[in-house]
Amino acid sequence: MNQTNYIILKLLLQQPLEEKEILKYLNLNLFTLKKAIIQLNNKLKSLNLPTIEYINNIYQIRLSKSQKEFFYSSCSEYSQEQRCIYLTLKLLINKTLNLEYEKGQLNISRPTIDRDIAIVKNNLIEKNLFIISKKWEGLFLNIKNENNYYEHICEILIVLYSEYRYLPGVLKTFLVTLEQCEVEHLVSEFFDIYDEFNIQMGNISLRYFLALNVCFNLPLNFYLSKVLDYIKTINKDTQFQNIHNTIITKFHLKDDYALYVSMNVYETLYKKFCLENYYKPKIEAYCKYFNLNLTNENYYLLELFLYVSNFRYKHNLYEVKNIYLRSSFDKILLNHLVNFLKNINIYIFYGDLLELLDFTKFFLLTTNINNNKNILILKKDINIVYFSNLEHKLKLIYPNFSFDIKPYSYIYILKEANKTYDLVLSDIVIDIDLEYKLCQVNTSLTTLINEYLIEDILNTIK
Repeated sequence: MNQTNYIILKLLLQQPLEEKEILKYLNLNLFTLKKAIIQLNNKLKSLNLPTIEYINNIYQIRLSKSQKEFFYSSCSEYSQEQRCIYLTLKLLINKTLNLEYEKGQLNISRPTIDRDIAIVKNNLIEKNLFIISKKWEGLFLNIKNENNYYEHICEILIVLYSEYRYLPGVLKTFLVTLEQCEVEHLVSEFFDIYDEFNIQMGNISLRYFLALNVCFNLPLNFYLSKVLDYIKTINKDTQFQNIHNTIITKFHLKDDYALYVSMNVYETLYKKFCLENYYKPKIEAYCKYFNLNLTNENYYLLELFLYVSNFRYKHNLYEVKNIYLRSSFDKILLNHLVNFLKNINIYIFYGDLLELLDFTKFFLLTTNINNNKNILILKKDINIVYFSNLEHKLKLIYPNFSFDIKPYSYIYILKEANKTYDLVLSDIVIDIDLEYKLCQVNTSLTTLINEYLIEDILNTIK
């Protein structure tokens, strides 16, 4: 199964998708998509499994958990990317590789595995790790940088744990052999710790923890010196000490490993790798472009999002996001984001781009919601009790806004009322020319007000 088919099926197993959505997620043309669907259905039919259906412009497939496991365990054809991940991880773990044996495992020819190894070799050189070939003995790993060695193992394992449900045959089998205890048990215990200390946990953090579980069963010491100084700076913190003691008790870990896991829980994977130094100038450029003033909490939220999105893009970890373009302003803002990200050399998938769109709308509103605005709401029928309550609710959301709720007839004396408005909202069509921004109420008032604010802000962006 080639990589495109693999990703299409993975997306559809997450949820049904419109044809145009799949094209955007994968940046495909329609011909390639239809060809992939035919190939996938042929494979599914050969295994007597339900096929992908196309109903009302929506592709969908329903497979039970056991059917999914059967499908992926039956896959004996691997994409080049999957083969290279498998060969890299096996070489890193075992420090040696027998190509004759592995080509049989992967069901490929000698020229094919030679091409794969060439790719693996070039990727490892970037990490200061080298492959040495010994005649009649096989391939051996020469580790010039121990830190890079463990970082690379962790990175690959995080990817594999992210794709765990969708791993084909040999990849999943090899990963299972590395696990020293039940993954579900580890995950359950780890969740309990996060709940106990009221700490938010991202999926990348969880997968990093699972990767560490593999790394610490390897013979070499993990690069403890790299973070010892940092650990000393937080070692006096009471919460860190409590977390550390809890982890040692729950998992019966040796102290070096426990320190890493404790720090992972305390600060999360992202802070530990000091990613703020990489993303800080990019976030500052983002704030300048959209004229934003982010709180520390929102700044950190954006930092984590950019890291995870970039990680997913780098490793082809596609995820479906239940976010849709709701208005013309969404499309305008999306175009701004596409151009901005291109200028700062950050690449993310379409699903993450939609999530960033939602983040940006939230940041724009929270930054500008304290501006003073005068809004007139015209209603065909006025109920004093209801609308006094409405005004109170609107003031809670927009504390610095001034709201006038008037009967529709007020429109005829508006020009003589000696009061200006930034926005006029009416629940019926207004056929009189006004100099104010006008919207007909066909959805919630807060949605219209928010759209107006975003439009107003977008007009200031060059």
